[in-house]
Amino acid sequence: LPWCCICNENATLRCQGCDGDLYCQRCFREGHARFEMTDHTTERYSTKK
Repeated sequence: LPWCCICNENATLRCQGCDGDLYCQRCFREGHARFEMTDHTTERYSTKK
């Protein structure tokens, strides 16, 4: 499965503001809050079966 680009947990979000990088919920929330990136939009990510 594709992993979060920070912690290697399963990815659940794709950030459009980060060139489509994949994140788990926790890393996206913590990382974007730390750097005040409030203008980044996301879409749900799941693997195709």
